[in-house]
Amino acid sequence: AKGFGQRGDKMREHMLNKFDKDGDGKLSDGERKHAHKEMQRHRVMMSDRMKKAKKRFMAKFDTDRDGVISEEEKVAAKIDVDKRTSKLKHELILKHDADGDGHLSEDERRRAHEKEKQEMLDRFDADKDGELNEEEKKVAFDYMLEHQPYRLMHQMKRKKGGSNHGERGAHPHSKSERAR
Repeated sequence: AKGFGQRGDKMREHMLNKFDKDGDGKLSDGERKHAHKEMQRHRVMMSDRMKKAKKRFMAKFDTDRDGVISEEEKVAAKIDVDKRTSKLKHELILKHDADGDGHLSEDERRRAHEKEKQEMLDRFDADKDGELNEEEKKVAFDYMLEHQPYRLMHQMKRKKGGSNHGERGAHPHSKSERAR
């Protein structure tokens, strides 16, 4: 984790928590091999999921069925994604805007996140241990990919540092952003 700052420290802690079976604070050769094998398995699983998502995307937006998204199809897809994302943001604000000011404060976002996290646990924590194990995460991800792809995209965008939902000016098409 040297040189990667806070993100590297979190990754190191995660790796130790998950793969340091003997609890000595470091990964032995065997633990490292097991971690590598698990990460490879995870990459293959994510690749399969992305292939399925791409197939659904192409079925929806490749209207001429030529296997390529043309500029016109890309524009239509962007409009659809923007419309659905905007609707999702609006629904989140309606659901979690406690003070009614039309946007989510930091505290409202934190409470919304906790509430939605609890809803995910209630729905997908099959063994009721208070956290999602790898299999439960897979089931939750697959469900969201199938039934709530725009919500999943929105959450993944936020994790990668995208705009915060509900903030004034956070959307690139908002008046404040267009004025820049």
